[in-house]
Amino acid sequence: VTVVEFLSSIGGLGIDAEVSKQFMTVLKKQGLNFKMSTKVTGVERTGDGLMVTTEAAAGGSSEVLDADVVLVCVGRREFRDNLGLEAVGVELDGRKVKVNGRYQTNVPNIYAIGDI
Repeated sequence: VTVVEFLSSIGGLGIDAEVSKQFMTVLKKQGLNFKMSTKVTGVERTGDGLMVTTEAAAGGSSEVLDADVVLVCVGRREFRDNLGLEAVGVELDGRKVKVNGRYQTNVPNIYAIGDI
């Protein structure tokens, strides 16, 4: 398994640098390979697999990887559109859903967690 990561560390923005470093060490011991600060510029189907083209995130020469499967993950963003929060009376705190320490909104039995 090869992980191609645009950032210079795994785990995304905001993750503790030491946690990221230790996690990557554990994953490497399990046999994962990492290409950090690298972007995928294309994926093409070949006769029996896939051809993944990458290059340094800052630009540069390209490299081709052969793959059986490609899994793409491209970050997160909040998702609130068309959920009907206003219709059921869920209170907002600016652009965020207002919750208590248990992620419960002001409406009984409605909880808000994740990218909302």
